[in-house]
Amino acid sequence: MRVLRRDDPLHAIDELTALRESEQRFRAISAWTYDWESWHGTDRRLLWVNQAVQRITGYSVDDCLQMDDYPLPLVRVSDRPRIADVLAHAAAGIPGNDVEFCVQTRSDVVRWAAISWQSISDDCGRNIGFRTSIRDITDRKRMEQQIRDYTENLEQLVQQRTTQVLELEARRAKVDRLAALGQLAAGVAHEINNPLAGIRNAMELIRGRLLADSREFQLIDLVQSEIDRMAEIVRQLYQLYRPPTSASDVAIDIVRVCEQTVQLLSVACCRRDVRIAVLKRSPAVLARLPEGELKQVLYNVVLNATQATQSGQQVDIAVGTDGEQVTIRIQDQGPGIPPQVLPLIFDPFFTTRHGQADAGMGLGLPVSQSLVQAMGGRIEVDTVVGRGTTFQIVLPRNVSHGGTQRTGAACPILPESES
Repeated sequence: MRVLRRDDPLHAIDELTALRESEQRFRAISAWTYDWESWHGTDRRLLWVNQAVQRITGYSVDDCLQMDDYPLPLVRVSDRPRIADVLAHAAAGIPGNDVEFCVQTRSDVVRWAAISWQSISDDCGRNIGFRTSIRDITDRKRMEQQIRDYTENLEQLVQQRTTQVLELEARRAKVDRLAALGQLAAGVAHEINNPLAGIRNAMELIRGRLLADSREFQLIDLVQSEIDRMAEIVRQLYQLYRPPTSASDVAIDIVRVCEQTVQLLSVACCRRDVRIAVLKRSPAVLARLPEGELKQVLYNVVLNATQATQSGQQVDIAVGTDGEQVTIRIQDQGPGIPPQVLPLIFDPFFTTRHGQADAGMGLGLPVSQSLVQAMGGRIEVDTVVGRGTTFQIVLPRNVSHGGTQRTGAACPILPESES
């Protein structure tokens, strides 16, 4: 077997062949490396870049080799100072890892990337440049953004649900308090009502035996006026505790109910010199609603409107429908409700009429709201200070037998009939 010497030509051929094979293996490995790899000389000039640069940026290897300031033209303008610092650190032999920046592709699409770098030395330890490795992290950044969006939406949803739970708890506490007060008030009203009726009858007998021009006759009128005021207070106490609203199988004319309510308030309106106008509608608005409860709601709300209206002015009542709902609007020309008072108007025993002769107990609106909610409706308030207030009562055309839901096929929506 022949042993080759270094000066033998065959030895040189073998070394050249091995070198070519090594280069081919390197090119094959570098060409199929997923990350974008670059080698730079000590003067920062690009010596080699793999084909992954075209997959990520759209620029070919030849395009990159012809760039004087590679890779800055491939970097988003706002991120170029950061990458320039990276190149300066790499040229100084200071390694680094995972610096994020944005790539400006040939098609003007922005992609996220992260660069790592380290210096390169030969077998003798001499610095011959540095290498950079850039990884496409667009999918990761998109996933991080989705997680942030999801977390933010989840936090908002939790806040909304928490607010709803607190509102429901506050509403339930208010209902429980109103129910307890109602039971107590109903008992007190019952005990007061019987002797009050006896006093009224006795005063009527005494009044019938007196002359109309006598001084005692006038005092009896004063006593009867105070008895009437006490009776009104007892009536309000009874309102605070009402049985659940029952279903109605009879269609009622909402406009007619409004007109009847106005008649009940005619005396009080004459005393205050306030007019009430019911804006009639043809065809009539029919609904299956409990007439007694509806009339009580209208009485309370319209009475409040007349009390807020100045002498010589008018309260307007309008009735409308959108097919499945009935809307009753009561609009006054009063001073409006101040913002600090508006959240309290449906609280039991809250009133702004302390010390006035016609002041009630502050039960009209909370009782009305309870009755409307029992019928599956709601009361809306729109007020402008100095210009007046509008109460809008929205009710279903049909109240179910449960008193809180609308009926289905068993009680169809009634058509509007001609008046």
